[in-house]
Amino acid sequence: ALLRSYHATVLRHPGLTLLIFRHPTAFPEQARRITEHLARLLLATGLGERRASIWVGILVDFTHGAAVAAAMAGHATPENSSAAEFGEALKVLLGVIET
Repeated sequence: ALLRSYHATVLRHPGLTLLIFRHPTAFPEQARRITEHLARLLLATGLGERRASIWVGILVDFTHGAAVAAAMAGHATPENSSAAEFGEALKVLLGVIET
């Protein structure tokens, strides 16, 4: 739910997301909080700290890339097919995480 919600937010505000990429210190607390929450969720699956850290990077990059690409292509609504495709792809990606 965390990544789907984040994906929907990026779809609604792609310009803000790109601005944050250019100025990553603009929202450091929020970014840290989201990243730490995702790391805790991954650790709860039984991943070690190193593997959880790797998967945080993979999942965050995947989510950003999918949302920004969809938004830039003009599919900037969470209700459209790109959001559904993201959900399906995320399910596959999460399925390959080995604990």
